[in-house]
Amino acid sequence: MISVQSLVNGLEAWVQEELLARRRFLALLDEQEAAVKKADGPALERSIAAIETELEAQARRDEKRARIFDALGEHWGVAGNALTLTSICERAGAAAARLPQLRDELGAAAERITRKNRRVSSLLNAHQKVIEELLQALVAIQGGRTESTTGALVDAEA
Repeated sequence: MISVQSLVNGLEAWVQEELLARRRFLALLDEQEAAVKKADGPALERSIAAIETELEAQARRDEKRARIFDALGEHWGVAGNALTLTSICERAGAAAARLPQLRDELGAAAERITRKNRRVSSLLNAHQKVIEELLQALVAIQGGRTESTTGALVDAEA
């Protein structure tokens, strides 16, 4: 059986790898946001492809985390999926001295990604509404019938 210290060391390495991945993901979201703001279709396609690649790599990192959690759970007699970074810090004690700080950094990175995702999503929704309203206006100009008779243009940069 692998020692708790070895498993915690592996977990710390995983957290550091995950932090780097989240920084890369945040940078990709920044690129996506810039592409949307500039209405740069090719740049948007490139950013989406890069995000998809990063998400595929995320699946491999998740598997690695699950293996480490399962091994720690086996050592402590609990299911690996019942463990959290906080509970591992508590159980491992001094062996996990660096883990609380890494856990906090990981949580902060997750919050930044969530905020950026919401902002990009709102921006994309605003762009979609503007395009729909423009199309409805064009249809109305051509004498066609639109689904909605009212609407408002929005400032997408607001």
